Amino acid sequence: MMMSPFTFDNESGKLNIYEIGGGAGTNALCILDYIKEHAPGLYANTKYTMIEISPRMAARQRERVKNHSNCSVINTDILTYSKAHPKVNDPCFFIAMEVLDNLPHDKVNLVQGEWFQTIVQDGVEVQEPLTDPLILETLDYFQCELPLRGTFKRTSSFAQKLRSMISMKEKILHSAFVPTGAMQLLHTLKQSFPKHHLIAADFDELPPPSLDKNAQHKLYDHPRSATSTNSGPLHAANAPLVASKTQGVTFDHDTYLVQGGIADIFFATDFIKLKQAYCRKMELKEHEVSIVKQGAFLQQFGEVDKTKTILGYNPLTEDYANTSIILS
Repeated sequence: MMMSPFTFDNESGKLNIYEIGGGAGTNALCILDYIKEHAPGLYANTKYTMIEISPRMAARQRERVKNHSNCSVINTDILTYSKAHPKVNDPCFFIAMEVLDNLPHDKVNLVQGEWFQTIVQDGVEVQEPLTDPLILETLDYFQCELPLRGTFKRTSSFAQKLRSMISMKEKILHSAFVPTGAMQLLHTLKQSFPKHHLIAADFDELPPPSLDKNAQHKLYDHPRSATSTNSGPLHAANAPLVASKTQGVTFDHDTYLVQGGIADIFFATDFIKLKQAYCRKMELKEHEVSIVKQGAFLQQFGEVDKTKTILGYNPLTEDYANTSIILS
């Protein structure tokens, strides 16, 4: 997937790319191979930097791109990057492919108008008055909506009375997971990459977890929070999917309070709220930032004719329909 013909508008003639969460380095390798083949002059002025928190993955990335001397890997946490690394004053592209879903989130509760933050002690959730400055800032920037009410199609007084008579209660959530990690990432972008252009793709919604009959907590079936359970730690808006894979079989958990390292925990991204927070933090106008569905983006910029099957199915544009891209 690349734009064609290859163009780049930069007065300096240099192309600086930073990528976080680059996995095994495949994306970086493909981008650099493409530029080297189609724009060798630009390739000579290209610098590609991967920022990776995992030492093991950083080593894999270095091995993957070893034939590109203009590519380097920094083994550090992007959320605290600004504390130990100098500011990048040059224009650059900042790539984050399926990173937002793995960033830290914090759980908050709204009880009788008072906010509480959640900490975990000895594997158990504990509520305490909200004082954490990062959570407070995240609530300010991302506008957490609590209580989160389910919406009925009919809202007349008669419909409400009828629902009450048959004990059909509206589903309400008083807790939510808020994207404190995304807030930290915005800090890093503002402080360390002030002239960046952002390219970030991730899940804009997630399906309900597949819980077996022995699960302690069942699905809540909340119309505005598909991943929440009817009780327990995941009884909250924007609850994550918590999944383990054993011998190729995926198993979803009904809690995030699992043994460390045995499960992946990932969240959906509200791209509308992310765009609003991003524009505010970067002091940009909303028309300067775009949100597009992945399929539409690839339809315009991908070589979709080469990825269509004999039966007409195109995985490039039809798979991962629940993915969006934010561009600045």
